[in-house]
Amino acid sequence: MLICFEGLDRSGKSTLIAAVRAARPDCLVYQKPIAPDLESSDYPRYFQGAGMALAALHGCVPSPVLVDRSYISDWVYSDGESLGWARWQEWENLALRMGDVRVVYVEVDDQTLVDRLRINPDPFCGEADIPVFRSRYSRYFELTAFPITACDGAGDIVDSTNTVVSLLGEAP
Repeated sequence: MLICFEGLDRSGKSTLIAAVRAARPDCLVYQKPIAPDLESSDYPRYFQGAGMALAALHGCVPSPVLVDRSYISDWVYSDGESLGWARWQEWENLALRMGDVRVVYVEVDDQTLVDRLRINPDPFCGEADIPVFRSRYSRYFELTAFPITACDGAGDIVDSTNTVVSLLGEAP
């Protein structure tokens, strides 16, 4: 199983992944590296390649793979709709052929997100980006074939962890 944790920067994805990993040590964790210094026109191909490799990886390993940001975030942060749905659909089709795929969307209210960004600024998401990126996630979720589960990134971490662990089913 491949579980893609998505959400705005500072929403609590990494915290939730760490909690799930503690509850289910059989899971592998993948965190997408920051893109190398490329020309902006090369980013879509770089991210598509990383996305395809990740889809293939989850078909090769018996353990669940927890992904801190998948190819979905590239749709959001690079305005994927302007690039066309086909490249993301190709990635989704490959991922689905390789096995079960789920998206966990870590939501957090605007004020909590703003407070977190003020304490720990993010180079890719500022206060002004919040409504734009939320809108892009919403659009992606309208188009995707992946099942989506929402978790509250400002709520009880135990509840969110249990929600994700229930998606994984019984440990081997």
